Amino acid sequence: MRGTEAERAVLAQVFMEGVDAYNRRDFERFLPCFHPDVEYESMLTRVEGGAPYAGHGGMRSYWDDLVGGVERSEFRVDTLEWIDDVLVATGQVTGKGRVSGAPFDYDCVQVSRYRDGLICWAATHTTRDAALAAALGT
Repeated sequence: MRGTEAERAVLAQVFMEGVDAYNRRDFERFLPCFHPDVEYESMLTRVEGGAPYAGHGGMRSYWDDLVGGVERSEFRVDTLEWIDDVLVATGQVTGKGRVSGAPFDYDCVQVSRYRDGLICWAATHTTRDAALAAALGT
C-alpha cells in the first residue's frame, strides 16, 4: 500500500490497537484488527515448526497457544516505519513462560500488510533482516 500519510497513519493505528489488545490479553479487541483471511507467522510457529496461522480461526488458535504457553507477554514498540506496503514495527518483547516460569526478553521486528483497513499478513522475527526478507522476499 503506497497510500497517503493519512491512510498510513490509520493503518498504523490499527496495528497499535492490536498491540495494546495483545499486551492487555484482550482477544475481543485483538481479533477485529485482522482481516478474516489473515495469515500470521508467529515466533511460536517458527520455534515449534508448523504452518502459519490462517484466518480468524487461526488467530484464535494462536491466542490459545499463546495463553497456554506464556503467563505474560508484552510488546513494547519503539519505532514504526513504512517500507513500500509493509509496516515495520521494532521493539522488545518481554514475558514469562507459563510452565517453566522462565523470563524472556528479545528484540522483536513485526512486519505487516493491510487489506480493507485490516492486517492481512504479519510475521514476527527477532532481526530486521529476517523480517524484511519475509516481507519483501529479499
